[in-house]
Amino acid sequence: MPRPFAVALGLLVALPGSAALGAPTRLRLSFTGKDPATSVGIAWNDLGGPCQPSVEYGTAPGSYPLKAQGTASPLSTTLGSQCEVELTGLAPATTYYYRAGTPGSGYAKEQSFRTAPPTHPSCGSFRFAVSGDSRAESWEGDKGVSTIWATISALAAAHQPALILHSGDIIYDGTNEKQWANHLEATAPVSARFPILYALGNHDNGPGEGDGANFNRLFFFPRAEKALGGSGTEDHYVVRLGHAIFVVLSTESYSSGAIPFKQQADWLDQVLTQNPARWKFVVLHKPIYTGYLFINHKPNEAGQNAALVPVFNKHHVDIVFQGHNHFYERFVPSACVNGASDNPCPAGSFEKGTVYITAGGGGAFPVIFAGG
Repeated sequence: MPRPFAVALGLLVALPGSAALGAPTRLRLSFTGKDPATSVGIAWNDLGGPCQPSVEYGTAPGSYPLKAQGTASPLSTTLGSQCEVELTGLAPATTYYYRAGTPGSGYAKEQSFRTAPPTHPSCGSFRFAVSGDSRAESWEGDKGVSTIWATISALAAAHQPALILHSGDIIYDGTNEKQWANHLEATAPVSARFPILYALGNHDNGPGEGDGANFNRLFFFPRAEKALGGSGTEDHYVVRLGHAIFVVLSTESYSSGAIPFKQQADWLDQVLTQNPARWKFVVLHKPIYTGYLFINHKPNEAGQNAALVPVFNKHHVDIVFQGHNHFYERFVPSACVNGASDNPCPAGSFEKGTVYITAGGGGAFPVIFAGG
């Protein structure tokens, strides 16, 4: 029997002014690998001095009987210092109010979030939203983030999603700290209330790979377990929510193996084997399949299909969300025997194949017409 699902595609934001120096700013929620019904990660920056990793929280506005401590690390003059705090032991499907900071460092404005629902005995439901390619264009200078990303993410947030997926190309130049700061400030009205899981895009790289890259320094995600063959970094990671599993892959890093991305594919295979779930979703940047005109990126651009598609087929991944091309696309369920194929192979039904969706962009210059 077909299994119903609903996904919101496309997001928004308006650029707010920077917070005062010395107080927490650029707050962002995430999931860190524990149960999203009972835990959440909170990261932020402090521009006025060493970050004080403290969060006070409770279930009523203005009342914070609970407190959690985390870790802090210096970043740079532009990014300030970074705080990361994990809240655990939370009640499922509950709204919490929190403030980050201390009396000495100052507090951020009170924010709230709602924990995910508990795992339903049979099915249950929750919403999630998908977008990507929120970057600005090269002719927009150091802005980095699209001027309409704030609006897009705000529209997604209006649907009260349990989480938001971003398929990469967050900013234009991953080595440019000012652009990261601009994105975090533009996104803060949403990211302070809703967890966003980002994939690494080709524009987001650098400097270097892994823990030294800005992407890894700024986001608070689970690490791909080395025991399962993962990189041990946040370039690719997994989050389990109820009967669904979300796996974020990187088409921009850790591409080693007998064929491109084989080691990352083997990690994915282990993750899905050890975490059987009714719903399986994958997020990555460069498309597995896509219509192709000379102005767009072609399918299988990183040579990832031969390694990844057989794993998608083996575990019957329901949907692969992708980005890179700035137009919306959805393919009929596909299951290619030749995983390296650049073209989808219609499987006849949702039970037999994986649906591939290009999210359509989060503000980067759109392609109005495309084949596919």
